[in-house]
Amino acid sequence: MRKRTHTVALYRLPTLTSIALLLAGCAVTTEHEALPAPDQQVMQQITGQVSLDGEQTEAAAKWWHAYGDAQLNRLVEQALANNHDLEAAALRLEAGMERLRVSRDQLRPQGGVAGNISLTRQQDPQSLNVVRQESATLGLAADWQLDLFGRIRARVRQAQANLDHRQAFEAQTMADVVSGVVATYTRLMGAEEQLALLDKQLTLLDEGVDVLTLRVEEGLSTPLELSRAQALRYEYRARRPELEVLRTQYQDALAILTGVTLPDVREQVSAAGLPALASLQLQIHEPEQALRQSPEIRLAEARVAEAMALSDEARAALFPSISVSGVLGWMSSTSLGLGGADENLGIRPQLSWSLLNLSALRDGLDAQKLEERAVLAEFEQTWLRVLNRADRAVQDWQAREQQVLALMRRQEYARSAYEQAESRYEEGMIPYLDFLDAQRDLLTSEAGVIDANSRLLEAFSELQRAFPGRWSSVL
Repeated sequence: MRKRTHTVALYRLPTLTSIALLLAGCAVTTEHEALPAPDQQVMQQITGQVSLDGEQTEAAAKWWHAYGDAQLNRLVEQALANNHDLEAAALRLEAGMERLRVSRDQLRPQGGVAGNISLTRQQDPQSLNVVRQESATLGLAADWQLDLFGRIRARVRQAQANLDHRQAFEAQTMADVVSGVVATYTRLMGAEEQLALLDKQLTLLDEGVDVLTLRVEEGLSTPLELSRAQALRYEYRARRPELEVLRTQYQDALAILTGVTLPDVREQVSAAGLPALASLQLQIHEPEQALRQSPEIRLAEARVAEAMALSDEARAALFPSISVSGVLGWMSSTSLGLGGADENLGIRPQLSWSLLNLSALRDGLDAQKLEERAVLAEFEQTWLRVLNRADRAVQDWQAREQQVLALMRRQEYARSAYEQAESRYEEGMIPYLDFLDAQRDLLTSEAGVIDANSRLLEAFSELQRAFPGRWSSVL
């Protein structure tokens, strides 16, 4: 006949529950400091210079379209699809989601099917007969950790903070990749324009040297003038290798960002020249929110949330760990068959409390509270960096605009001076060296305009990178 074995320790459950509730009532919730707020006056001074009214559209989020360069648009889309850093950030984000699910699952009872088989042989010391013993158990086992003091919930908050950190890191990586593609592309196109301009300049210099050589042979010019012209020509020829090295460096950086090889970039990216400047404006949609939602701030907030959750876990460690375990199944002690096995039902409450380690646990809590204060200080430092970067980006943009205007005016005057010097030289009114100086100044001014335009385009990408919170999360 099947026997029933009840090992239910239910009489202990009310007592342990009462003790646990009493301790939970005595537990003091950890108090956390508020997050430091940025200087609102400084915030308004910065954002007031770039504020743009109206709702942000998906097209406005793709700010690089303002360049009006189809090749650049294609490269950005390629980087968003193929960049390996972005892929790794997305995979780590998915892993963080899975870990959050694991942490939340710890709030529920744990367990499942449990079974055990035991086979032993013993020799009777008197009869010397071998006695064989067999036993088997099969059933459902469960263990429920009662989270009365918030230890498991603190771990869930840690997992949530880790997930938030990974989401912010993905947004930061995306902002770095997009702004990096745009900045590198403008540098590359600037180098291409410099090379094209250098080739035109070398053609003019070669023609000038040929003409001057004939004039020296005819006694109309001096060898000094020819030597100065030759020196200027080789000065400009020496610039080509340097520009070619820069072009290769920019192509290499663009290849890494877009996830392709350097030969692929050389084949895919043509020398289209610098994008237009007319459509670029110093305007950001909701700049204050763009700063508050920037990936750097979100990363810092996630670190603070994780530190606070660790403090809560350290506080919960001061209190007992209470759990309820149970088993429901069959137990056979005579054979491996369960046909005649006894039913087994057991519920066992457990309480463990590291009373002898309370001093060390308090020290651990104090240490974690200090870590939390350190993270709050780092959070405040992050706000300083974000505000200073935004302020610097605005000032750089304004300075680059003024520089472009000044260099364009300089180029106009340099061209006018060159044309006057050329006419006066042909009329024999000035020596060739004066004409050569005017030509050198014109060549320098033309290169300066290209470089300034490239830096202005790069400053626009840096301006958008300084206010990434409204576009890096919607791509």
